[in-house]
Amino acid sequence: MARRPKITLSRKSSKLLEENSIGLETTNWNDVEDTEYAVYSTLRHYGYFYDGKVAAKWANTWVKANRSTADYKDFCAAEYWSISRTLSSLCKMHTNGAKFDKKRMAWIKVHVNEVIERGKDNIKNRTSSVVPIRRSPSEIIKERTNDFIAEIEDFIDQFSTESLTRAEIKEWSAYDLMKHQEVPYITAKAVHDYYQPLLAELEEVVKGTDRDLVEAYATLSTRARNAYLKLIKSIISDSDMYMNGKKAVRKPRAKKVYSAGVQTAHVKYCKSSKEFKLTSVNPLKLIGATEVYLFNTKYRNITYLVSDQKTGFSVKGTTIQGIDMEASYKKTLRKPELYFNDTLKATKLRMKKTLTALKTKSGTVNGRMGTDTILYKVY
Repeated sequence: MARRPKITLSRKSSKLLEENSIGLETTNWNDVEDTEYAVYSTLRHYGYFYDGKVAAKWANTWVKANRSTADYKDFCAAEYWSISRTLSSLCKMHTNGAKFDKKRMAWIKVHVNEVIERGKDNIKNRTSSVVPIRRSPSEIIKERTNDFIAEIEDFIDQFSTESLTRAEIKEWSAYDLMKHQEVPYITAKAVHDYYQPLLAELEEVVKGTDRDLVEAYATLSTRARNAYLKLIKSIISDSDMYMNGKKAVRKPRAKKVYSAGVQTAHVKYCKSSKEFKLTSVNPLKLIGATEVYLFNTKYRNITYLVSDQKTGFSVKGTTIQGIDMEASYKKTLRKPELYFNDTLKATKLRMKKTLTALKTKSGTVNGRMGTDTILYKVY
């Protein structure tokens, strides 16, 4: 006969079954005769069935009922693990009707106050926590620039005190230092500007034109003055060379390309004319076109525009951009109806020949459109 498989319950499941048979509470505090025995028995019961997080809520409930609102707020601000299981259990017993002597109530008070103080500290630390000040990119660059100049100054100090060998002086280069640290253009510019006044001063000293300066540098020999001047010149020259290199490798800013819809969003034009029986071409076709014919219904001018760009026309606001002003012109139509009848289905070449054949005087153009402008032809 086959044996029935053994069912093994987890600790949690067994505790739940046990709790169902024993009950949530094992002590009726109204019938207790031996308080001490009941307390320790209940402590064992709570310790077996409940964890610290659940027990902490008992203490919260007791503090809310027996202390001030401020104390309750501070108590809740403390971490749950800072509330001892004994304190939580005694609070639950007292809430359920347990009657404790003065000594035990004093013990509860002391430990509740300890948790309250911890909660106060937590609140204080939250409110007074130092928010790190984020430095701007310009501030970071300024600080790094100052550090870089300080590094150059350190070399100059060693140079002035003759604590460097000839080989060390010969090998040192401000340019190499900039390349090694990959300093930005603005740092090289700051180095140039910082040492420029000193260069002018040393040139005056070497020439001997300023007595005050000559006296100030009297401790330096003529050879030392010339060497000092040569060093400062090399620093400025290196910074100029580095800046030129930075300019050469700097990528040109790409021109932002706007869609045809964005470019023509604010175009003002006449959609149709009943007088001349004309309808405008969609303004979107202007973008990228190389030749355009515009007709002004008010002044009866036909405007011929030619683009000077490989990419054709663009539009900014209500003005056509990229116009070849020398090749573009406008003429007044004496008989508009005849002109439109001849050119309504004309090819690009036929349009130009017809306009050139008009004997009216040519005028300059500006590419501006308005509510009287018909977009007649776009190529």
